[in-house]
Amino acid sequence: MSRLQLYAHPDGRSVLHVGGFSWLAMLALPVWALRRDLRRLAALAMPLLLVPGPLLLALGVSEGVTLLSAWALMVGYGALAPRLHVLWMRRNGWIVLAEEPAATGKGSGA
Repeated sequence: MSRLQLYAHPDGRSVLHVGGFSWLAMLALPVWALRRDLRRLAALAMPLLLVPGPLLLALGVSEGVTLLSAWALMVGYGALAPRLHVLWMRRNGWIVLAEEPAATGKGSGA
């Protein structure tokens, strides 16, 4: 279930934030970060995507465990990225203008 929030910045910019799981962040974290103008995160995301697998293999962890840990890491990116984006916006002066809570239960969405 995703929640919609409209944010505004004192300099006049506004953005619609969709909460919940981000498939784009899961599959391509740097692309997700660049779409939100988070250049530092995009720069840090490249090593985050490339380092864990070879590091685990160098430590002697089996390939199956390495693949499983890579998937778990990707799911973590998809789950945490939208929350971290909201945290970043609030720390940088963005305020919530309007919010629509997530739909609950079956048949509550239109």
